[in-house]
Amino acid sequence: MLAPFFPLHLVARPACLMILVVCLTGTAWAQPQRVPVPPVDHAAGDASFQAFRAQLGPAMERRDLQFLSRLVVDNRPTGFGLTPILEFFTADPCGQGIWDELARAVALGCVADDQPFAEEMEGPRPEKQYLCPYLIGSEYPETMDLFETVVAVEARVPVHAEPSAQSAVVGTLSHEAVAVQQSIYGEAPNATAEGCAPLLWHEVETAGLRGFVNATQTLSPVDCRFVLAKLPGLKEGQGVEGWVLQDIYCGD
Repeated sequence: MLAPFFPLHLVARPACLMILVVCLTGTAWAQPQRVPVPPVDHAAGDASFQAFRAQLGPAMERRDLQFLSRLVVDNRPTGFGLTPILEFFTADPCGQGIWDELARAVALGCVADDQPFAEEMEGPRPEKQYLCPYLIGSEYPETMDLFETVVAVEARVPVHAEPSAQSAVVGTLSHEAVAVQQSIYGEAPNATAEGCAPLLWHEVETAGLRGFVNATQTLSPVDCRFVLAKLPGLKEGQGVEGWVLQDIYCGD
């Protein structure tokens, strides 16, 4: 089994071990930061991964269970909640699963996992492995709370004065991480769909700039992360261009 991977700098939260005043001085009173998070794609020159990526987007859009069964060779528990991989796609209470999240993460770009594999790892060792999206490999200041941060994953993302595309544009963000003040959700599809309301806007703040960004143009560093591996010795009908979905991590 592949040892779970998640960089420690992405899960560490500021620890307030002194009195409250000290904690506030290091966090809430700090000047909001605007941190560059440039896009990276270590898989851009990998022909087999490019062939896999070309098939992944359309398959996720049509919710292709046959494609998914090829992609998930080992439906083992994964992530921080030890959820079987397929359940991330089929057992979502909101009825959406993470099909679109996987497609978007891979499309945005991935970073190579160069960590050595654990000696006790079961099964074949991957020939290579990518972590998607690239945000998982980015560096963030220790003072930035990643649970209250979003990254603009496009160039010149407009920051609006109000949570409306028709409101004035007060600035832009280009591949930058900023602090979130609040998030605005739409209406749930029905009365029983608790927690399924769509995320619409983030109110963000950084030095000299405060406003609202469209949530579809951002990602959180702690949104779902995907581990894709190229495995040797796959049987017929297993894998897509030799690639399999090895692990998923969502949240903290």
